[in-house]
Amino acid sequence: MPEDSIHITPVPDQKVTAVLGNHLRGHFPRHAHHSLVLGMVDSGVRRIEMGRSAFLVHPGELFVIPPQQGHRCTSENHQPHTYRVLCLPPDTVPVLKHLPTPLVESPEASELFQCYFKLIPPEPHSLPEREQIISELLLAVVTHCQPTPFPPEQQRPLHPGILAAMTAIAKTPSAEHSLDDLAQIACLSKFHLQRLFVTQTGMSPADYRLQCRISRALHLIVSGTPLTEAGLACGFADQSHFTRAFRHAVGVPPGRFLHHNPPEPSSKG
Repeated sequence: MPEDSIHITPVPDQKVTAVLGNHLRGHFPRHAHHSLVLGMVDSGVRRIEMGRSAFLVHPGELFVIPPQQGHRCTSENHQPHTYRVLCLPPDTVPVLKHLPTPLVESPEASELFQCYFKLIPPEPHSLPEREQIISELLLAVVTHCQPTPFPPEQQRPLHPGILAAMTAIAKTPSAEHSLDDLAQIACLSKFHLQRLFVTQTGMSPADYRLQCRISRALHLIVSGTPLTEAGLACGFADQSHFTRAFRHAVGVPPGRFLHHNPPEPSSKG
């Protein structure tokens, strides 16, 4: 049976990150990305839940997740699936902020996506070709996605209290950040904070705290921090809690992630 794994390849000259997820199954909790995410399923079926709608992505189909769009992903029927993803800077295509569907029904975009991955890992001499592909890929995506206006509840900027709560969590994700503490920071009641947080971000405060912890853990691991230290530094009580949360969020346990994404020699120590 193929081993489940995640491979991350930075493309620094384009501020892009390429991700390959092999043979992953299970449920990924509600979260959001800072990046614009373009992905393709290679085998199996991926289920994407956005708002109250669910979409199935089949092999060869392309999907897009706008920056800060709360969503949940699963492998359909708990069967393994393999996918590739490109994470681009959030302001790459400002019009792709709210979409009626994550599915991109464009053979042209799908072909360009696959052409880009043929140039991964990147070589300096391929930069002009990669830039041309990304430009044409994004044009094809915008042409076929039919972006729509934000729903009324998401048209307004983040409530100052929600922004303050998110900033506190992101600054110290290892802290407990109880709903009482966050409500005090936001100058809102606990009920109002919880409801408004979910409405404006698509996640609960607890979901967002977990996302920040896992994001921090990923950074520490690829920087060479030992796994036990990384888990404790991110607020997990012990290694078993860290391993369970990491696998739930990323798709593989931290040890396997490290095996396939070892730190650069200069990062160790």
